[in-house]
Amino acid sequence: MKKVVNRKIIYLITLGLLMTVSNKISAQESGSTFTKEEVKIGKSLFEGSQRLKNGGASCISCHSVNSNDVIPGGLYGIELTDAFQKYSVGLSAWLGNPNIAAMEASYQNNPLEEAEREELSKFLQYVMENKDTQNASDGFLMLSVGGLGGLVIILILVSLLWMNRKRKMVKSEIFKRQSKAADAKY
Repeated sequence: MKKVVNRKIIYLITLGLLMTVSNKISAQESGSTFTKEEVKIGKSLFEGSQRLKNGGASCISCHSVNSNDVIPGGLYGIELTDAFQKYSVGLSAWLGNPNIAAMEASYQNNPLEEAEREELSKFLQYVMENKDTQNASDGFLMLSVGGLGGLVIILILVSLLWMNRKRKMVKSEIFKRQSKAADAKY
């Protein structure tokens, strides 16, 4: 039993190493310096589905990229599709010490860790290299459908609450009883 478990562990470790090596080789063959896993992690950091370790704001709160995989982001910062082209391999270092006042203020107490900077720069490299195959989306359709859907839900809730309203006077029974007693006196 122990030998079977040890063989399984060795098999899984070997398989993991082979997959890592094959991802690196395929990335080098395509001229890219990133793997699919690195891009996935960078994307999750960019869009905020994975929190930054020091608690900083996700990139998408201020920036957007032209990628089918990422929803349109904020409009406060510049569009980052070509950011890797501008900074190239120095992008990771620049993210560690940005010279833009808003970013300095945002990450002053919550700096990005080195691994996070690397993954974000690899994601931005992937976005830049694949920008020609992506469709730009301004998010209008998603906002319209979400807004109309929300309006319909609110109207349904209001109509359900309106159906349960009181249709009679609160004290109608008392009023009827008193009106009959007044007629009996005269």
